[in-house]
Amino acid sequence: MDHALSPDQKQQKAAWLNAAAKVSGAGLSFLLYIILARTMEPAQFADVVLLLTWLAIATALSSLSMPLIIVRFVVEYLATNRADLAGGVLRFAATLALGFSLLLAAIAATALYFGPFELPREMPASALIACALLIPSVFILVLSGFLQSQKRVVTAEVISNLLRSILMISGILALWFMHDSQLSSSTVLMVYFAATAIATLICLAYSYSAWPREMSNSKPIAFGFIHP
Repeated sequence: MDHALSPDQKQQKAAWLNAAAKVSGAGLSFLLYIILARTMEPAQFADVVLLLTWLAIATALSSLSMPLIIVRFVVEYLATNRADLAGGVLRFAATLALGFSLLLAAIAATALYFGPFELPREMPASALIACALLIPSVFILVLSGFLQSQKRVVTAEVISNLLRSILMISGILALWFMHDSQLSSSTVLMVYFAATAIATLICLAYSYSAWPREMSNSKPIAFGFIHP
């Protein structure tokens, strides 16, 4: 039982569980690409890989390292009984990251319609889905940062990586067996969007359950006023 473990043993157990979750997530991601390569035509598969690569880069840029800032300051302020500042940092970080992701998605979608290049196949529709995917992808990163600040590191890793990959693989295989035909890039991106949305909602529910009630009355605070 966990209550019989010492603090060092609990920390070691959490570290092992987190490492196992990361390795499992990497393995599932590798398996996902194998399944996609088997269920899609080469050109469609290349489109998906290109768009998911763009999505990963755009998510990293749009998050603005806010998950790390959440972990850094929320933990510090809660430890010093300054829950109002902890909640303010969280709200500020979430607002900034989501706002930037929305702006970047809007710029990318506008470039698709008014850009000088004509995209082949289903790339325009698939690219629009990838643009829409940017917002929940950033949101789940922010929520994961909050869960980590509440010592729910393994939960954050399982929901944001493991669960999303499992949902994605299940959806792809279900569609492939039902239709018995090669999947298009737009279909795959829609499945990815659905998997991300479900994982984000679950992560949001866990974040709500972990939310310290003393943070409820806080307001967003600007970066220059993090330290009182």
